[in-house]
Amino acid sequence: MAYAEGRYKEAAGLLYRAEQDAESLLLLGDLAKRANQEEQARQKWTLALAANENKLLEAQLLARLDRWNEASEAFAALAAAEPNDQSVKAEYVSALLDKGRLVEAGQVLGDGDASVRLSQLRAQLAAAKGDTASAARQLETLVAGEPRRAELWAQAASVEYQAGRRRRAADWYARAKRLTPRREDWDEAIEQIRVELIPESGFETTSKSVGPGWREFGTKLAGEFRVSPAWTVGMTMEVNRVSLTDFHGTIRRGTMSAKWENETARKLTVELYRSEQSGAGAAYSWLTGKGRTTVGAAYSEPFWEYMEGLSAAGTRSRAEIEHQQPWGRRGASWMTVHANQYALRGVPNAGRTSGVTGGASYAINPRITAQYGVDREIVHSRNTLPLLSREVHAFTGASSGNWKQKVRWEASAGYAADRLAGVYCEERLPRAGARGKRFIVNHLAGMRSGDLCITLYF
Repeated sequence: MAYAEGRYKEAAGLLYRAEQDAESLLLLGDLAKRANQEEQARQKWTLALAANENKLLEAQLLARLDRWNEASEAFAALAAAEPNDQSVKAEYVSALLDKGRLVEAGQVLGDGDASVRLSQLRAQLAAAKGDTASAARQLETLVAGEPRRAELWAQAASVEYQAGRRRRAADWYARAKRLTPRREDWDEAIEQIRVELIPESGFETTSKSVGPGWREFGTKLAGEFRVSPAWTVGMTMEVNRVSLTDFHGTIRRGTMSAKWENETARKLTVELYRSEQSGAGAAYSWLTGKGRTTVGAAYSEPFWEYMEGLSAAGTRSRAEIEHQQPWGRRGASWMTVHANQYALRGVPNAGRTSGVTGGASYAINPRITAQYGVDREIVHSRNTLPLLSREVHAFTGASSGNWKQKVRWEASAGYAADRLAGVYCEERLPRAGARGKRFIVNHLAGMRSGDLCITLYF
C-alpha cells in the first residue's frame, strides 16, 4: 500500500523488514533504481528472478534486467494463453514503453480495449512519440470520467509539463496531491516546476582574449521579478572593458524586458535596448500540435560579435521565425530562418544578410546526447563591416551525470567545419567561450573550390 501510494521511504523500510519474497525484491529493486542505484537494483531483480515462481513476474523481471528477447517471449506466451487478460497486456505494453520500443507497444495495444489502464497507456504512447496534443485530449477524457483517480491527474500534469505548459502542470499535480497527499514523486515534480518558475537573477564576469589585438573583460548583472502569475519584468546590464588594436575603452548596454505567459504556454516578450542609441524588440510564441513556433523582430539591438561593433557601437536589426520540435522522449530538432541588417556609428547600413540555423539532438541514453547543428548566413551587401558568408556544420557529443548525488558534471566534444570561406576561417575564431584548434585544408565543395575550415573545439 505504501509503495502504491508513493510513500517510497516508508515502503523501503517496510519491505526490508518483511520476508524477502520475489515481489518484495522486485519493489526493492525499483526503489533502488529510482534512487539511481543501478547496481543495487540489478542485484535485487536478480535475486527476485531466482526466487520467483510467477510467470508474469518473471517477464517483468527479465525486462528490467535487459534480457529483452526472453522477456518478450514470456510476455507473448502469457498473452497467447490469456488473450482476454488486460493486466498481462498492460504490463507488456508498459515494459515496451520503458524500453522505448514504441512501434511494438502500439501493435500490442491495438485500438479495441477501452479500459482506463489501457487508455492511459495509449496516452503515454502518444506522449512518448511527441504527440502531446493527442495525449492531453485522451487524458482529459479519462479525467472527466474518473475525476477521483489521482494518477490520471498526475499523468495529465506530466503531459502538460512535457508540452511546456508548466503552470497548468503545477495545478494538475496539486489536484492529484489533494487526492493522494503523501505521494513523494509528485512532491518532487511540483518542486521542480516551482523552481523553474522562479524569476532568474545572477551576476557574471567574463574574460576573453581573441589574439593579440582583441581583449575583453566584462561584467553582467541580470534580474527578473514576477509581478503576477502571468507577468515577469526583468533587466540586464553589461559593462565591458575592451582593448583592441585601434580602440581602448569601456562600452555598456542594457535591456529591460516584460514577459507574459498564460496557462496554455503562449508567450509574449517585449524588450527595450539601450547603448549609444535606443532600440526595441518583441517575440511571440505558441505551442503547435507537436512543437513550439516563435516569431520575433528586433530593431537596433546592441551587437558586439564583431570587433567593429565593439569600437563603433554596433547594432543589429533582425526578423526571424523559429520552430522547435520534440521527437519522442529522446529526440528534438529546431530551425530558425532570419534576415539581418547591421549598423555602426554613422553607418546605418553596414551590411545585410539572411540565413538559417538548425539542428537535431538525440539522447542515446540518459547520460549521452549526440547533436548536429548547421549555421548558414549569406551576405547580400556590406559596407565597412567585414561580413563573410558561412555555412558551419557541427557535430557534438555531450555527457553529464551526478557524482555521489551531490556534484553534477558535464563534458562535451565536437567537430565543426565551415564549407564556404577560408578567409572566414583565417579571420575568425570559434564562438565566444569555446577553446579549440583550427586546421585549413584544400577542398572542393559542390561547385565552389576553396579552403575548408575545420575547428576541433572542447
